[in-house]
Amino acid sequence: MAILLRGVNVGGHKRIAMSSLRALLTRLGYSNVSTILASGNAVISTTDDAARVERTVRGALMEELGMSVDIIIRTYDEIERLVARAPLLEHSDNGSRHFVAFLAEPAGPNTFVKLDGLKLGHERFDIHGSEFTFWCPLGITESVVAKRFATTAASTVATVRNWNTVEKLRARLAD
Repeated sequence: MAILLRGVNVGGHKRIAMSSLRALLTRLGYSNVSTILASGNAVISTTDDAARVERTVRGALMEELGMSVDIIIRTYDEIERLVARAPLLEHSDNGSRHFVAFLAEPAGPNTFVKLDGLKLGHERFDIHGSEFTFWCPLGITESVVAKRFATTAASTVATVRNWNTVEKLRARLAD
């Protein structure tokens, strides 16, 4: 199971060492605990369901570190289906500019209505269930899709990872 912490170690906010995160997850009884990069990505083995993992980890982060963090959980099967679908891969030639926003709940029909009619240029986006995938050839800071996503997705919890990280999560989950 993949645990994606939202907004940690970004711009000096909500700092958490990945060694501390691994230790916390191990104390909670999860096995095969590992982290990927320093941006709040962890992989664990557990028989608990996603909702229980989310509640348990959120509570432990608050209790042990005094940190309120939104958490998105994805199973191996969910990550595998995302990668198999490979949204926008035909447009992407750089995994660091191909992004997935993992949403806490599936996008409703009006969730991203403000994206309609955007002048995309070479940018592309795809909405499928609880993943919003977007390709930003000029980078995320120059992206009209990313800017509009940030203003339209405020009603749901989301955390963004680039495609390179998604592939690393997939590989680690497969181990």
